[in-house]
Amino acid sequence: MAFAAGAGPGSMAAPARRRCSATMGMLAAGMLAALGALQQNPAASLGGNGVDRRSFLRRGLQDLVRGLAGAVEQASLEAGRRLTGGGSYLRPPGALPEPAFLLACTRCRKCLEACGPGAIRLLGPEAGAAMGTPYIDPLGQPCTLCLECTRVCPEGALEALADPRRARMGTAVLEAARCWAHRGLVCDLCYARCPFPEEAIRMEGGVPSIRPEACTGCGQCVYVCPESPPAIRIVPAGAPGEA
Repeated sequence: MAFAAGAGPGSMAAPARRRCSATMGMLAAGMLAALGALQQNPAASLGGNGVDRRSFLRRGLQDLVRGLAGAVEQASLEAGRRLTGGGSYLRPPGALPEPAFLLACTRCRKCLEACGPGAIRLLGPEAGAAMGTPYIDPLGQPCTLCLECTRVCPEGALEALADPRRARMGTAVLEAARCWAHRGLVCDLCYARCPFPEEAIRMEGGVPSIRPEACTGCGQCVYVCPESPPAIRIVPAGAPGEA
């Protein structure tokens, strides 16, 4: 099959996936509307044992809508993984969930140009449909959470953040067996480098402890870890195993 310039199987499949998701979304919305009407008009003519039948129908609709919503979300995530070859990338702060990010990002490079520390890089052709989108490699240069990239993104692929603490790029994961401090050596480099010590990383009994709920995923801890490869890594937001 021949494709027009710039088109391909992936570009043809994307609209179909969006149409399918939109259809399922409209179906779910219709069911929610029907449920709302039923709740507002409990005297609706159902005949027989009306109360029991209404309760049964209400529960059934709620379960069905929840199931549809979960299916749409899972299908969207799976589509994103297929489009990127299954890769998980550490995105700049404020990034939308991966499938939405891939659709919103126009590959304009403005975030790259605004990144003073040079933390933002662009994915190459090996990333498939994610080619040209921004990512961060904390081993090369971690994010400093200046948030300039979120201010220049024209399409909202990177949402503006008023507070760097709200960034959730990923979560730090520590391999205690390889950590110098956990092996009895004196080391607190990750704690000292963390932009939010005592919030995201604490030292307890001379060893570091990650607080996932406060971790921004900036990668500063990875950058300074003296172990090779680092005993601490960042699991990108939305990736399997992310806290």
